[in-house]
Amino acid sequence: MAQERVTRGVELESVVINSSRFINPAGINIYGLVTDIEIFEQMDLPYITGQIAFVDTERLLDRIMFDGGESLTITMKQSNNDNTITKTFFIDSMIATAKINETSELITLHFMEDIAFISRFLNVNRSYSGSPDSIIKKISNEYLKKDIDLINEDVFENKMKVIVPNLEPIAAMSWIKNRMTTSEGMPFYLFSSFIGTRLNLVDLKSMINAPPVNPRSPFMHGVNNLYTENEQGAFRYYPIMNYSHVDTDNLYDLVGNGLVGATYSYYDSNSGKFSKQKFNINSTLVNVNDDKNKKVNLPVDLEIRDDLDPISINSARKIYQLSQSGVYDDGTGRFKSYDEEAFQTSHMQKVKNRSLKHTLLKDNISIRISGSGFLQGGYHRTVGNVIRLGFKANRPSDQDIAFDLKKSGDYIIYSCKHSIRSEKYDLHLQCAKLTSYKDDKFLRNAG
Repeated sequence: MAQERVTRGVELESVVINSSRFINPAGINIYGLVTDIEIFEQMDLPYITGQIAFVDTERLLDRIMFDGGESLTITMKQSNNDNTITKTFFIDSMIATAKINETSELITLHFMEDIAFISRFLNVNRSYSGSPDSIIKKISNEYLKKDIDLINEDVFENKMKVIVPNLEPIAAMSWIKNRMTTSEGMPFYLFSSFIGTRLNLVDLKSMINAPPVNPRSPFMHGVNNLYTENEQGAFRYYPIMNYSHVDTDNLYDLVGNGLVGATYSYYDSNSGKFSKQKFNINSTLVNVNDDKNKKVNLPVDLEIRDDLDPISINSARKIYQLSQSGVYDDGTGRFKSYDEEAFQTSHMQKVKNRSLKHTLLKDNISIRISGSGFLQGGYHRTVGNVIRLGFKANRPSDQDIAFDLKKSGDYIIYSCKHSIRSEKYDLHLQCAKLTSYKDDKFLRNAG
C-alpha cells in the first residue's frame, strides 16, 4: 500500500519521476523526500506550472542527471473521500541546489503541465475555418489530444478562416482565443485546472454571474467566532489568514492605451470605406452584471476638470487602424479573415475585449486561505470560479453596515497557488471584482 502524508486534509500519495532513459519503466518515487510542492493556475494560461523541492539523500542528482524532459506524476486526494487526483508534468529546469550536510542536498525543480511541454515540439502551419471555438477544439484535439469545455456558445465571430502562422499549438489556440468574444463583446479565457482533464473556455460574463463556490460559508477577515457552526453543522465563516491589494492595471495606463474613452477610426483598404466610432468603457461594463442585488464598479467616472467631460466620455486617444476585407471572398460571404468584420461597427468588439480584460485586473486582492475542502468532488473550485469574501468594516459599532462593501463581495479567482507542505496546505488566491453588493445582507445571512 502506498505511503500517504496527510497535509490538513490532503493526502500526498506518490511523486514519481520518470524518463525514457530510466532502466526501470516504473520510474523513481520520491514521495518520502518531498518537502514542498507549489502548483500555479492562471486564467490567462492554458496550462499549469509549478515547482517542487525535495531532500536528496540517495544521490539522485548524480544518478538521474536532470537535463529537462523528465516526467513528474503527482498523485494526491482529499483525506475524507476516495477521489484521487493524478496530474502529469514535465520538468523543464532546475531552480536551485543547496547542500544541507555531508549526506544530503536540497533540490528545487520547475515543472509545467504535459501539454505545455509537448506543445513546444509541435508546429501548426495550416488553414482552419469555422467559429473560433471550433478551431481551438480542432487544434487541441489534433495536436494535444485534449478536450475543451465551452461554457457559453454565444460566440460573435462565427465565420472565420485563418492560416495559423507557424505557431506551436498552445500559442495558436491563444491567438484564436484573443479574437473571440460574445455578442456583447465579453472576452473569453482559456485555462487549465489542477482538478480535471479538460481545458476550460469561458467568457467573462458567465464567470461573473456564476454562483460562488462558498455561498453559505464565506471567507472572512476581522470577524470574531469564525468557526461558529450553522444548523447543518458546517462552519458559518472561514478565516482569511492575510490579504493585500494588487493594482495590476492602473487608470493612468488604461487611459493611455485607449481602453477608457477613445475614438477609433478604421479604414478598409479593400472597400475603401472609412468609419469612426467612440468607445466608452462604462457602456461596456453595464452589460456585465445580471444580478439586481449588485452594482457594477465603474471606476472611470472621474471628472478631473470642470471644462472636461468625465474621462469615460472624453476621447483621450484617437486611434487609427487599417483593416482588410474580402481576403477569402468567394462570392458567398461564408468566411472572414482573422481581423475582418462584416460591419464596420463590429470592430468595436475587439476594443471591448481588450478593455474588459484589463479592467478586470484593476481592482484585485490577494488572499491566503486554508486549502482544505477545495479538492473535493470531481470539479475544480479555484481559477475561473467565484468566491465570496467578507471584510469587517473599520467601524464595527456601526450597526447599519457591519462589513466593508468595497472589499467584500463575490470575486473571480484569477490565479491560484497551491502551497503543499508537510504541515499544511494553503491557497494563495489573486481575486478580481467588477461588481459590488448594495448592502451587506449577503454576509449577515451567511450560514
